[in-house]
Amino acid sequence: MTVDVLTPRPLGRTGRYVTAVCVGTGEIGDMSVYGGSVPEERALATARRAFAGPLNFVDTSNGYGVSEQRIGIVLRQIGAYRSGPCSAPRSTLSMGARSTAHGYVPR
Repeated sequence: MTVDVLTPRPLGRTGRYVTAVCVGTGEIGDMSVYGGSVPEERALATARRAFAGPLNFVDTSNGYGVSEQRIGIVLRQIGAYRSGPCSAPRSTLSMGARSTAHGYVPR
């Protein structure tokens, strides 16, 4: 059986459709997972290229350095800030006094 991972499919009952694979943004955030630093312009170019294709699902985390900021910059640049890619954010690092093991607790 062949599965087309690039054909958007429903994301639960949200009314949104996402690809089965997502863009991992650890390196875009300059995490240096693979041993090197990623300059901002190169990271932004990578994100622009990812969003130019069929992928519309993004994996982010506050543990990924500045990935969320860089993704936000690109989404604004391409005009997809509200209706563009779907993000799957998660919190893996403490976010200060109001954080818990499961993320930030808003007031």
